[in-house]
Amino acid sequence: MAQQETAVSEPAVPTTFRALMADAVGSSFRDVAKVKEVPMQMPGEGEALVQVKYAGINGGCETFRARGEEGFESNKDLTDGFKLGAEGVGVVVRTGPGVENVAPGDNVLFIGGAFAEYSVVNAAMLAKVRSLLQRLDFCSSSNDVSMSLSPGQGG
Repeated sequence: MAQQETAVSEPAVPTTFRALMADAVGSSFRDVAKVKEVPMQMPGEGEALVQVKYAGINGGCETFRARGEEGFESNKDLTDGFKLGAEGVGVVVRTGPGVENVAPGDNVLFIGGAFAEYSVVNAAMLAKVRSLLQRLDFCSSSNDVSMSLSPGQGG
C-alpha cells in the first residue's frame, strides 16, 4: 500500500508584533528603549522568520548599541531607528527563497533583534538546537540561574 504524503501547513503569524526598539541613539539603554507594535516582515532571499522564545541579556553590548559606541557607531546614522537585543533562541516559522539549512519548526540559536516576539534573520547565521527546553534546562542548571521575565516586569 502506498503511503500518502501529508501536507504540513505553516503556522499562522500575526500581522504585527511587539519589539523593543530605539528611535535614535541616546545616553543610555533606558533612555532609548521603547516597546513598539511593528508590522510583520516576511523573510526575503536567504532569510528566516524566527519566533523568539528566549533572549540573552548582555548589558554592556546593549549599552554600546543604545549609545552608538564600540562597534555600533552606524546606529548614529540610522533614520528609521534600530532593533535592540542580540542573541536569542526561537523556532523558525517561515523561510525565504534559497534557504536550505533550516525549515519551519526547527529550534535555532540566532543573533539580531532578539528583544522582540519575532525576528527576521540571515538564515546562514542560524544554528539548530535539538530541543529548546532541553538546551535551556542545561544552561540554567549549569549556571545555577533560572529567570523568566514578561514584558513590564523587572526594574
